[in-house]
This record gives sequence, structure tokens and C-alpha cells, in this order.
Amino acid sequence: MIWNVTYNDAQRWNEVHAIAGERFPWMKSITESIRGRAIGSPKLDLEALTGLEELERLRIPLNQRTSINFQRTTHGFIAYTKVRLEVYAIPLRFVEVTSVQTKDSGSTQAILVLDFQRSHQKVTLTMKGARKVVDAAAEWFKMASRSGGQPS
Repeated sequence: MIWNVTYNDAQRWNEVHAIAGERFPWMKSITESIRGRAIGSPKLDLEALTGLEELERLRIPLNQRTSINFQRTTHGFIAYTKVRLEVYAIPLRFVEVTSVQTKDSGSTQAILVLDFQRSHQKVTLTMKGARKVVDAAAEWFKMASRSGGQPS
């Protein structure tokens, strides 16, 4: 369910794109952004995850923040997170997402919880950031799911 994409391995990228769909060409990315339909999401801090034990084992001993952001593709999106010097991709289809919820976490902070399921495996990503950034990420997910990934 996760792929190490640190090194530009075409076979790994083919596997990622087989699940999430292809990336948009760079010019289409620019026109989508101008239309208010950004290809990339705001960056958040990955606070916790369940259902991806391999990635969680890599994260546990770290005392630094682990960031996460998302990139819209033709059939879904790809979550990118960095652990130490390695970048991991989690490709998702829109139909796999079961919920996206926001929660307050103090006066200026908020939490975004993304749940998805592939086959019988359930995964929860819990992300934290400034309330404004979390709200923008939640809006990004709404926009991306309404479009089904497809640009207009």
C-alpha cells in the first residue's frame, strides 16, 4: 500500500499510477490552479496513522515532524510523506475514501482525519496543522472528490 519513491524507479511509479491514475501535465496543473482547483494540497503534519504498520514503524523512533501532502491524479490522489531522507507515496482512488473529518485541537490548531479502505484493510491518517491550513486541506479534498480527479 506504500511505495518508496525516493529513487526515480519507473516500475514503482507505474504501480503507483496504476492505482491512483496518471499525473496531470504541468500546463494543465497551472490552468487548474488558476481556476481554483489546485492539483496539490496544503502540507500538514502527519500525527498518527493506523493500518500502515510498515510506515508507522519507520516514523515511531523519530523526534521530528513528519509532513504529508497530497497530489490529485486522474483517478484519485497520491499522499506523499517523508521519513528521514526517504519519500513514501500512498496512492488512493477516490472510491476508497470513506471519510474526511476536521476536529478542533486548540485555539489555532485543528486536526484532519482521512479514512480509507482498500480490500479489507482500513487505514486512518491523522494530520494536524494551523486551523486555516486544515480548513484549506478539507476544502481541497471536497473539490478533488467532486471532480473525480478530472480537470474541467
